[in-house]
Amino acid sequence: MSDESDRLADSFRRFAEASFADAPLYMAVSLAVADDEEVMTRISESPVASHWPLPLLASVHYLLLGNPEDPLALVYRQESDADPVPLFLAFVHEHWDELLQLMINRYIQTNECGRTALLAPAFTLVESGASRPLAWIDVGTSAGLLQLVPHYRLDYGEHGTTGPEGSPVVATCEIVGEPPVIAKRTPAFSHILGLDRAPVDIGDPEEARWLLACVWPASPRLARTAAAIELAKVHPPHSVKGDAVNDLAALIATVPEESLVVLTTTWVVAYFDTETRQAFMDLLKAVSMQRPLVLVSLEAPGVIATIDQEPDVTPATYNGDNHVGLTVFHQGTATPHFLGFAHPHGAWLEWRGPAGISLP
Repeated sequence: MSDESDRLADSFRRFAEASFADAPLYMAVSLAVADDEEVMTRISESPVASHWPLPLLASVHYLLLGNPEDPLALVYRQESDADPVPLFLAFVHEHWDELLQLMINRYIQTNECGRTALLAPAFTLVESGASRPLAWIDVGTSAGLLQLVPHYRLDYGEHGTTGPEGSPVVATCEIVGEPPVIAKRTPAFSHILGLDRAPVDIGDPEEARWLLACVWPASPRLARTAAAIELAKVHPPHSVKGDAVNDLAALIATVPEESLVVLTTTWVVAYFDTETRQAFMDLLKAVSMQRPLVLVSLEAPGVIATIDQEPDVTPATYNGDNHVGLTVFHQGTATPHFLGFAHPHGAWLEWRGPAGISLP
């Protein structure tokens, strides 16, 4: 392989080992792709946005969803115990031109509704300290599936449930250690809005198919996402096309002054470059000169500069790569609160947040 191909192969291996510990199918095919010189060379010659495993994996999944009788599709649906590795490599070689177009022209959309189980306790904490109505803006909302949290059933086991009984979408979340307050409902937001540079129109079958393609196969998350898509057709989310830095202030301004705006990011800021991350935080500080804001963030350490792991805190079940944070912006100042560690898809939450919070 060329030096660039070697570098990409190493990055594929590192990503697979870090991300696919609970996804053996994706672990196996990602490592196999890293060892395939021809595929690595092709990817290295493609645009930089495709230089990591998820664009390729989602693009393959997208084509398989449109061809359910393909032998690899049967493996993905766990209807065949054939070895996925040779099937995957053959599929990539045979369909490379189609895959490349998808990898170039589509964004990864990890609109994982299980993350609502991480947001809900943070919302409850905010509601407990707020003296005004709450409004919610989901930044990087994708298809807006997180906006449907009032319609989901969130199951925290012995610690309680949030949301309506009989919901077709159920997210289970294990609480590690001391629990947060688990409310029977999420706050009654005065407004629920979403902002995304490329909102997914789930009324478009191809867009809905791409959203499903970004979910890992052989996972209960796939059926849950499909159920959430159907629920969104009954309760359409309100999403606006725009940029997190250039268009967010205008969207905030549409919310009446009497409401406290709660912003959320769920593994969105991680995709910003360093300059954009700083611009995002500077924007929130600037807007907070006119009105207070609250940011609930589910991101990797260091992504939200105000939120970081305390040196003496060691998560009980994970390596600490995912932080739940809450930052209050008021009069140009950012006040951070570390709320805990979490699984990236909401499977568990290790709460470290305060019992209460004071909000302007």
